[in-house]
Amino acid sequence: MRIAALDDDALQLDLFKQALHAMGHTCHTYLTGTQLLQDIRHETFDLLIVDWHLPDMEGPEVVSAVRQTTGRHL
Repeated sequence: MRIAALDDDALQLDLFKQALHAMGHTCHTYLTGTQLLQDIRHETFDLLIVDWHLPDMEGPEVVSAVRQTTGRHL
């Protein structure tokens, strides 16, 4: 499974990535919603793990933008 993890805590992202890789998944990590939205145009993911409060935008805003950009309901 291809997973995108978005959190403004780098340590938390590292833990997500290690755990998901250990389970056989591919995990891309992002510190800001803007970074994720830039990559989502070129990358496809099966699952998003999104922090609720981020420095540049709120988690629900990111999810809404991903749905609009990709046309997918993740």
